[in-house]
Amino acid sequence: NYTNPINQATYATALDFNLTTVADAFGMVRVTITVDDGENNATTSFDVNVTEVASRFESGEIWKGLTYNTVVSPHTGKVWLDRNLGASQVCTSSTDALCYGDYYEWGRLTDGHEKTTSTVTATQATDISNAGAEFIGDSTMGDWASVDGNGSLRGEQWSKTDGTSVCPVGFRVPSISELLAETTTLTSTDGGINNFLKLPKSGQRTFNNLSVGNQIQLWSSTHLDTASVSSSSLDVSDLPPAGSADMSTWRTYGLAVRCLKH
Repeated sequence: NYTNPINQATYATALDFNLTTVADAFGMVRVTITVDDGENNATTSFDVNVTEVASRFESGEIWKGLTYNTVVSPHTGKVWLDRNLGASQVCTSSTDALCYGDYYEWGRLTDGHEKTTSTVTATQATDISNAGAEFIGDSTMGDWASVDGNGSLRGEQWSKTDGTSVCPVGFRVPSISELLAETTTLTSTDGGINNFLKLPKSGQRTFNNLSVGNQIQLWSSTHLDTASVSSSSLDVSDLPPAGSADMSTWRTYGLAVRCLKH
């Protein structure tokens, strides 16, 4: 006979409202609650009318202090952010430093390490979601974390579209195949500036060096299936042959990131 009014519900598994379109999230949702004290149990169901969901990121909105717009691919029809994460503007040239963006170690969150001014440590992280704010690596270290050896957890982390990863809500880090599909016509001479993504020669950061102006490099969310210290990145070098390539790159390297709409 005891009644305890419920004014807040929690779920063992989070409900996913990150649907293809906002309209798909509207309507009636059936919620079933079962209470079991070990001797007796009772079940009740009720409908919830979903009339409002967290809005997705839209072109021209602010994400982590910067305003991004979107561009539509003429090759695949997919929607991308118009610049690399952390870039203050769309590229005006292939060596426009203001459009290089931040330099992420593979699979890491936005924790401060991605800034070119971050300090460096040679101590590997033991938590992929809480790695501190330092850039991690040395001349022999291929992976910044001592856990998640094959990268599957970090690949999942970068594939999230709920805004808890590095990309805005509704966006994610693309796979290597998705990057290659947009860059089949890239040449080493234009540096990607004539591509609709206007990709700069942002280069890479290592534990002791920032090398820019020579090649396009972008991380993908694709991890290798074996225990490895490398993951897949897009690479377009000034050296022949021209064209985009899937490169196996140490996870301690800092590369630019471009987000794709889910």
